[in-house]
Amino acid sequence: MSKIKKHLQEEFEDWEREQLKQLHSLNAAWRHLILNVLAYLSISI
Repeated sequence: MSKIKKHLQEEFEDWEREQLKQLHSLNAAWRHLILNVLAYLSISI
């Protein structure tokens, strides 16, 4: 594999790892938002 292809492959793998971390972070934030809304609704009723 040429150096350019190897470098591009490494960059793509790094990008995929970063995207997965961001997705996990967004999913966690979404769960916290839902829990906070449910807690607010249960308190306000």
